[in-house]
Amino acid sequence: MSINTDNLELFYKDFLSGKNRYSFFLGGTDVLSDLNTAKGDRNVWEDISVVSNVRGNDAKPVVRRINYVNKKSYDPWRASGNNISDNYYVFNEADNTVYLCISSNSLNRSDLFKTSNSTYTPSFSENEKTYPDGYKWKKLYKIDNKSRKFLTDNLMPVEDVASDYVPYPTGIGLNALSSVICSGNPGACGACGLYPKKQEYDPPTSSVTRAGYLWQSFEGIRCWDCFDLAQRLDMEYSFISGASASDLESYITIESNIDKIKNSDFSPFTNENIQSNLMYSSSAKDGEILSVFLDLSDVSYDDRKVDVENPRVVITSATGVNAVAYLITYKDSSGNNIVDGIRLENGGYGYYDYILSIPTISNASTFTNRIEVNIEPPDGYATSIRKLLNCTQIAFRLEFDSKEILDANINQKTFTSYGMMKNIETTTSKIYGSDLNLNQRTIKSNLVTLTLNGS
Repeated sequence: MSINTDNLELFYKDFLSGKNRYSFFLGGTDVLSDLNTAKGDRNVWEDISVVSNVRGNDAKPVVRRINYVNKKSYDPWRASGNNISDNYYVFNEADNTVYLCISSNSLNRSDLFKTSNSTYTPSFSENEKTYPDGYKWKKLYKIDNKSRKFLTDNLMPVEDVASDYVPYPTGIGLNALSSVICSGNPGACGACGLYPKKQEYDPPTSSVTRAGYLWQSFEGIRCWDCFDLAQRLDMEYSFISGASASDLESYITIESNIDKIKNSDFSPFTNENIQSNLMYSSSAKDGEILSVFLDLSDVSYDDRKVDVENPRVVITSATGVNAVAYLITYKDSSGNNIVDGIRLENGGYGYYDYILSIPTISNASTFTNRIEVNIEPPDGYATSIRKLLNCTQIAFRLEFDSKEILDANINQKTFTSYGMMKNIETTTSKIYGSDLNLNQRTIKSNLVTLTLNGS
């Protein structure tokens, strides 16, 4: 399934929240024809034998898999967008980690891209590292055991723990979950307070409710209903058994998913721990300049002469601070300073606009017009992994064996059709899978499962 990144994020969020329920089916005993016609569609529906709900862990956003290969050239990430054929990220099979290429030569010359090979395999514990071959890499995430089933010869999963983390058990039944959420008494009644995770605007009163401040309160509501309502509205909640609305706090601290992960007991080797730490440090430098490149392809030798050694490139901004960059020069045999590249000493933070100048040389425009500045996506590069990698596909992978099919009272062993459906109704007018937790699964025979109304 392929869509643009923003729509992918919306689809995947709705999928994980259970807003829509998807099902996978197997059927058919004969090879079907006319599949692109109304008759063909009807034949597929009529021949469905077995239906399984699609769980949260049966789907994952994926991108083209690019294995790291030594002595091969790679392409730096560019804020303006990379070509579809660019190899600007790699998967290291040895440490199961994905890395982003920031620069591919020590001079940071865009006219020298693809001319030098990487000879040091990216693998490090810190956030980024520059190797002696001139390549600079940033760590993005780890593909751990939970998502390895989406790793194929051609595709690899794209993790984003900030968006995908679910802070409650997803593999147990909803009855058991309600007991966990409500400390063994999901039917207890009391006061429920809802608190927005971000500022909410109220049109009738032209007012706003700031994040963490009480938005609505309810009395005499069940604990489970309070939790369920908060999940549907994507808000935080507070429930106090046997209490009244006046007992609710007017403000609570809103924890991001990154905060929740950091406060949980994840192993340091899990992607949750690794990626949340990267996101935390990255968001602290939101608006960081990740790289600067210089194109000298059409600049003559004489035009590359400057008055001083390694002149500073001043990066002026209304929002950003602390970025430091220098042109790289060398002395020729006549003692002239010759510009040969550019170096970013500090990427700063807060850059949403910039103007470049080089006040110490007279021919500054020769270089400022050829400098490319790459600012990370909003909220930090590590919190925008799917945008960074231009992730536009979702892979579905469902696995069940013949015994599970037999347990569903289906004796059929071979099938000629398969597919997915959304929000199908059972014979009891219930959306199939709506009574299941995110990662619960059930397999049913279609003999008693689906209602086809002909519409």
